[in-house]
Amino acid sequence: MSRTWDTEIELCNVEKGLDDEGFETELLVPSHNILANKKNVYSREYWAAKQNVIELEHVFEVHEFEYSGERGLRYNDTDYKVERTFLNDDGYLELTTSLWSDAHDV
Repeated sequence: MSRTWDTEIELCNVEKGLDDEGFETELLVPSHNILANKKNVYSREYWAAKQNVIELEHVFEVHEFEYSGERGLRYNDTDYKVERTFLNDDGYLELTTSLWSDAHDV
């Protein structure tokens, strides 16, 4: 498989804060930008997550040493929740994501 490392993502920490109306919410706080390989979500994993009302969007392959347990990320000005991490056979960490929403418990 060819790895191009040409997809820029911004890893984000999650902090509790207040929204515009004063209600408690969880906010993504940018941590740092890294380069990643964008992969497809595996069909079996997609449908298994969908049964639990989670819609997986993207899988990003990153160098393990660049990831410090961040629970969110930004890609193309859209916020995502890191649903799962997986160290693949090639030694790279896969971050499986879903769209960030207020309905998600982080």
